[in-house]
Amino acid sequence: MGHRPQTRKQAWILHKHRTPFINYTTTAMNNTNTRSTLHLGNAMAVLLGVAILLLHTSCTKQAPAPLGPIDDWRVVGSQNSSYEFGIDKSVAQEGKASASIRSIKDTINGFGAFMQTCQPGQYLGHRVRMTGFVKTTNVSGYASQWFRVDCDTVMVSFDNMHDGGSDRSIKGTSDWARYAIVLDVPPNATSLSYGALLSGTGQIWFDNVAFEIVDTTVSTTGIFIPSHEQHVRKENSAFTRPLNLDFEK
Repeated sequence: MGHRPQTRKQAWILHKHRTPFINYTTTAMNNTNTRSTLHLGNAMAVLLGVAILLLHTSCTKQAPAPLGPIDDWRVVGSQNSSYEFGIDKSVAQEGKASASIRSIKDTINGFGAFMQTCQPGQYLGHRVRMTGFVKTTNVSGYASQWFRVDCDTVMVSFDNMHDGGSDRSIKGTSDWARYAIVLDVPPNATSLSYGALLSGTGQIWFDNVAFEIVDTTVSTTGIFIPSHEQHVRKENSAFTRPLNLDFEK
């Protein structure tokens, strides 16, 4: 049998029941799109916040710790005005403080150093090892500890870990490490001078210096200067023995 055509009433009933289904589907799709838009907006807000925080952190330079005065040590070097020298109580190899040299210019053609001079005393006629701990940050040239022996005002042996036999100087960024210099102190020596230096830009920390007598089986590290090449020095002995070697004073 063929289908009878819908009456006007039947068509209206079908239309009435279809409409809510169509509206519900459209509303659900709208709600889903709204939630997706909200989630996307929240994610973008989080990413924007992270980007702003990273930008602020990269643009904000933390002020370096202030350096205090160093007792019993003095400043030397070819470019002293390009550096800050002092005690850093925020960094230490052991204890509560270390000595530090920090560049304050972007480009430096020269070096800054601090030193102490004492009489040779018990070290006369012996081979002597100087040790110290050094830490560096962003050193563009080199950093080192150094040790010199003088007879009156004449330098007879020297080692700064850079000039002479072998280059053992420190460059770039390095954590605390123990370094050694070994020199002969002749019987006629009148003074020992020692310290740390920074050539170029960056920062160096120096801590816990020590001296000990070693036997001749320990090789020297520096250079011995023949008498016809010896250089006249102007420094005079300030102390009878090394002082404030741990920079805690």
